[in-house]
Amino acid sequence: MARVDDLFAELYEVLKAELAARGIRVRLKEGYRSIARQADVVRRRGLYTTGGFAAPPGKSTHNYAMGGDVEIWPQRWDVFGEVAEAVGFRWGGRFTTGKKEPWHIDLGNFLNINEMRELFDRAYLVEVS
Repeated sequence: MARVDDLFAELYEVLKAELAARGIRVRLKEGYRSIARQADVVRRRGLYTTGGFAAPPGKSTHNYAMGGDVEIWPQRWDVFGEVAEAVGFRWGGRFTTGKKEPWHIDLGNFLNINEMRELFDRAYLVEVS
């Protein structure tokens, strides 16, 4: 189970249903990350600005529960990306800065990181799988 913003959770449920109709199972591995956890991810995976995979602490959609990392079966990332974008997510397979992250989805089509920071409220986090 992962904790995410309620709007993210609503879109994710639509995504799961659409993928299931195409024979793809999905599991949200990680949603909300504290600033301390993001710093740990940066230590382990490197900053995207230097060839790694992680945004700086406070600059990740995960820090505001509006980003998530998934696992899918079978691994049809092209189909996953199409469906994720069709339901409204920004898909990490199209990132233009740093490395592509086909396992990542977020609400970046609706809000920028500063707007996410302003709206973040842990009281609205819900658990999804």
